[in-house]
Amino acid sequence: MESLNWTYILYLSVGIPALINLFIIARKDNSLSVLMFSISLGAFLTGVGLDYSFTDTLHTAREWGDLIAVITMLSGLFIEIRDSKPVFARFPLYLTFIPFITILFYPLVIDSDVIKELLQRIYQGGAILVAILVIAINQLLYKQRGFLVSATLIMLFSYISFWFMNDLGKFPGKELGRIIFSFGIIVATIGFKKISESINSKK
Repeated sequence: MESLNWTYILYLSVGIPALINLFIIARKDNSLSVLMFSISLGAFLTGVGLDYSFTDTLHTAREWGDLIAVITMLSGLFIEIRDSKPVFARFPLYLTFIPFITILFYPLVIDSDVIKELLQRIYQGGAILVAILVIAINQLLYKQRGFLVSATLIMLFSYISFWFMNDLGKFPGKELGRIIFSFGIIVATIGFKKISESINSKK
């Protein structure tokens, strides 16, 4: 387990209320994409909780939690892309689950820290870039996405700080990245709630 236990407490104290709210929104709006985002957050928090509770014994659970979280996030974004298209132009729903193929070959690289880190950097960076594009387009088309646009930019800053600024002297890149990421979770949850309220007010 990492020495900075406060980061685990921060994740759980921010993530659990966000997770509950996302599940409520997904159920109320019958939204598959929001459900995938909530599952993504749930997988991440499960990995964090197991790693925090059982120290190094279940550190692998944290790695799997992070992996499932990011591929589920990608799947949710693909669903958003599919839903933004006219019905006649939508690709089959099963194609949105393609990222889960990663689970099949991940055990082959689980003993290589370099490959695992590279995989996480690529998947996380890709998810953030796709999110920025999808949410920005939805903002232009449907409005009411201001909070989500802000959340994706916050996540981008978190990603840069965590992966690329940690080696700048004594700059606490990873710690700052975790704090920014937690703030991004809060802003994203508010964004989904605002969209849900807007949709339901028009019914």
